[in-house]
Amino acid sequence: MNQEQKRAHWAAIVEQQKQSPLSIKQFCADRGLSYQTFHYWSKRLSSPDSTQTLQPIIFNEHEQTKAESVIIT
Repeated sequence: MNQEQKRAHWAAIVEQQKQSPLSIKQFCADRGLSYQTFHYWSKRLSSPDSTQTLQPIIFNEHEQTKAESVIIT
């Protein structure tokens, strides 16, 4: 299962639990799911930057001043 398939799989499971009257612990136990894995995916899927990709950091060299500093843009 590739990463996108895993994401879709766990998104469906998290949604099923939300619709269920069962607690997360009971829901996982009834379906043979790891409670910790459920929480990992629940957090990962609810994170606003869950689909964020890595962006390069570009350093611009400036004249050296008295104070050493780095400007990240």
